[in-house]
Amino acid sequence: RWAARGGACCFAPGYETAARRGDAAALIANAVALAKAADRVVVFVGSTEADDCEGYDRDGLDLPTAQDALVDAIARVTRDLVVVVQSGGPVAMPWVHDVPAILQMHLAGEAGGAACADVLVGDAEPGGRLAETYPLSVDVVPSAASFGVDGARQAVYAEKWRVGYRHFSAP
Repeated sequence: RWAARGGACCFAPGYETAARRGDAAALIANAVALAKAADRVVVFVGSTEADDCEGYDRDGLDLPTAQDALVDAIARVTRDLVVVVQSGGPVAMPWVHDVPAILQMHLAGEAGGAACADVLVGDAEPGGRLAETYPLSVDVVPSAASFGVDGARQAVYAEKWRVGYRHFSAP
């Protein structure tokens, strides 16, 4: 959609995936070089199909591979940056204060690309509320201290009613 409005678009694979292997540092360096020359930058990050599954709990909130390093590197060279996060649940965003805009697309499905493009070019406004609580770090999540204790792969809800948003909005 941006190209249809007279803008030029470039692409750089900034991190490895199961389908795309490469030197992480070289991939980031190439993406940074393109970002330096660009008027605007959109970085897509997110979890993989192996991370988001209903059959088991995730090991943590971190993004896979070198995605955080990619966002950090690009945020150092441009302020005209939007980070698009595609994930099935909350993910850690240690760079949250270093980027001017984050668009959470969740797992948007078949029409997700067109919906994302509509938001990025201003044809749609992404109003609404998130279905999950997005903590600034896993350290502030009340159940973090009781998850994975002694190697157990289950959460003990010791925080009782202060789970999720209730913990963060409680006086």
